[in-house]
Formats: sequence, structure tokens, C-alpha cells
Amino acid sequence: MTDINNYLESKVRITPISGSGSVYAQSLISRGFADTRATKIGEAIDNDDMLALAYAIGSCDDYYYPWLIENEPILFLYFRKNAPHMKDDIDWMDQRIRQHLEKRNDK
Repeated sequence: MTDINNYLESKVRITPISGSGSVYAQSLISRGFADTRATKIGEAIDNDDMLALAYAIGSCDDYYYPWLIENEPILFLYFRKNAPHMKDDIDWMDQRIRQHLEKRNDK
């Protein structure tokens, strides 16, 4: 049992900010996502706060926004499903997703 715990713990990235965060935030952080953004995303999901989620996603820079698109597409689908009334935010997210896809296809 100790070997299994040691192995699993070695795969988790703990930072001073992430230690008390949500499981979703900890998963993002363990896969290399910025802990400051991950904790905000995790808190927004845990609190079912779509406005906070839109802000947390929108605050991601030009490195982490594409990272979310490629590694967490479920996050965008979750937002669309749970916040259809936030059309401006969805449109803005879609615009950034399209920009990312265009850049990716240009390579």
C-alpha cells in the first residue's frame, strides 16, 4: 500500500497555492497548469459560479488558454452547457478558440 501511495503522490504537483484547492484544480496543476489560474477555475466549478469561471478562463494568457483548449476541452463544453445565457462570454471564448485553431493549422 505504501508503494502505491508513494507512486501516486510522486505524480501530484503540490504548490503553496494548490494544497487546499479543489480536486479539479489539483488535477490541472499536476499536469502543469498555472496554480493561480487552476485554483480560480476549481473554485468557480466547485461553487457553480459561471461568472467566476468565465473570468478565470478569460484571465489565462496566450500560453495557458491554448493549453486549456487542447487539454481541457470539457471545460469549455461545461461552460457552454451551464451558462447559455452568457452569450457574450461564449462568443469571446469561441473567438479565442478559433484564433488558436487557425494558428495551429498554419503550422
